[in-house]
Amino acid sequence: MAMGWRLKAAVLNFLHKDRLEVELDAEIQAYVQAVADEMIAAGAEPADAHRRARAEAGCIEPLKQAVRDHSAGAGFELLVRDGWYGMRQLRRNPAFAWTVILTLALGIGASTTIFSVVRRPMRYEGADRLKIVWETRPDGSRSPVSPRTYLDWRNQNGVFESLAAARMESIAISGNPPILASGAGITRNLLATFRLQPVLGRFFSPDEFVPDSGAVVLSYELWKTRFAGDRNTLEKIVHLNGKPHRVIGVMPPDFEFMGHEDLWLPLALPPGTSDRQERDLLVVGRLRPGAGSAQAAEEMRVLAEQVARQSPGTNRQWSALPQDW
Repeated sequence: MAMGWRLKAAVLNFLHKDRLEVELDAEIQAYVQAVADEMIAAGAEPADAHRRARAEAGCIEPLKQAVRDHSAGAGFELLVRDGWYGMRQLRRNPAFAWTVILTLALGIGASTTIFSVVRRPMRYEGADRLKIVWETRPDGSRSPVSPRTYLDWRNQNGVFESLAAARMESIAISGNPPILASGAGITRNLLATFRLQPVLGRFFSPDEFVPDSGAVVLSYELWKTRFAGDRNTLEKIVHLNGKPHRVIGVMPPDFEFMGHEDLWLPLALPPGTSDRQERDLLVVGRLRPGAGSAQAAEEMRVLAEQVARQSPGTNRQWSALPQDW
């Protein structure tokens, strides 16, 4: 278990530097959800199905490394045709199934589904006003956003009433048993952007957006499965990556940002940050009243051109792309 966690943590840390890692991780999340859905259809409780699906995914890291080490140049038509068959074989032969799935991700993900966002039910207030905003490379492919560029966009745009960001990470939760969870560090305006209210406790206060604040908000699912839905979980101390954190709240049921996040942490972005090379933020905005998609696209393009002129070494010919949530 410890070795598996270290391998996963290493991969997820590398995710922020390499587009391939994002593609692989997105495909894995989608597959885990598919396995859970299959279990639920067979009669399993949803919480137990997700737990078992995640447990089954513990064998994938060596296979991900194998996919990185080999060129995927031929046989993609066969892999597309047999992909779903391979998924059904996971329990019988995990190594075979994951090799097929992850190689398939390399083959068609790079050209058709890079950073694809799963369409979710419109369950947020004014969800039609939400946009996910990417940086785009000179070849037009999408990328997460650098911290410096996000801050420039947030401070200079006039089309979004709120522009928020999240950084995804893998987090080890101590306990019996210890588990590896999916976490997200979020800027202070993300929850307001989605117009969310906690089902228990509160969200982060402004003074908690500092490094190592020690505050954490749980997903509803984690609260129910790991803490048995106990309202006394508030103010309890949990150890995340070995450090104590105080539980201050619980997210609404079924809220997802880019996947099945278990934990939410405050993300501190110093105003003076100058890094444009490390692109690791996922950015979402809520349009101002009266602003439309075309206006948002044009304004973000202009802002991206300004950034490119200021930082040609990292942003020459890069642009920006708002898309429906």
